[in-house]
Amino acid sequence: MESGAPVVILVAALFLTASAPAIPGGGGGDPACGALGPGTCMVRATKCALVTKLAQGKNGPVKDVFDCAAAQGIPKTQVVSVIGVAFQSGQPETIVDRVITNDTAAALQLRRCVLTAGGLVRMNGTVDRAAMVGRIAASTSTHPAVVDTIAAAVTACPEPPLMQMKTFLTCVRAACIQMMPPNTDSLPAYSSDDNDDHKKCKKGKKGKKCKKQ
Repeated sequence: MESGAPVVILVAALFLTASAPAIPGGGGGDPACGALGPGTCMVRATKCALVTKLAQGKNGPVKDVFDCAAAQGIPKTQVVSVIGVAFQSGQPETIVDRVITNDTAAALQLRRCVLTAGGLVRMNGTVDRAAMVGRIAASTSTHPAVVDTIAAAVTACPEPPLMQMKTFLTCVRAACIQMMPPNTDSLPAYSSDDNDDHKKCKKGKKGKKCKKQ
């Protein structure tokens, strides 16, 4: 997507209003959809659901939290007590924010340690956008058009305050939904070849390896 003033204005609006109430009659109740119709909102939100994978560190959502918490002298039980809640909410990436719930220096130190170890931020604390997008493109068979839209959204969103990844992902998801080209609405989230193989695998017996035809 070309850069320019309209893009800056769009992203700024998304960043500031992603948690605002939905516009009546549009978006099917999802504030990220804004004035989009319910049908379009649902299709785009489904494709942009892959945004949640951006916050999955290379070591998984738990290991780095345990390691970094131990390095800071945080009791293991303090981490264990919030893991279940984070997974139940569908946001395992928020484990680190639940261990220390305020924005103290200790919380920032823990967040920096976890995100750096997971390859999500650089040593200077800025989001490693290329690594995020690269991980999605490499680890899934996402349709190229969807990957391009997610990449554009990742590039467009500003750096989150205090490395708050949840804030960043909220912006990226909203930008993804709004920036998704209309001609991609009818495309599958995954490439057709992989989707066919996936269906064949699901039909196989448990424990059997999938065979590509």
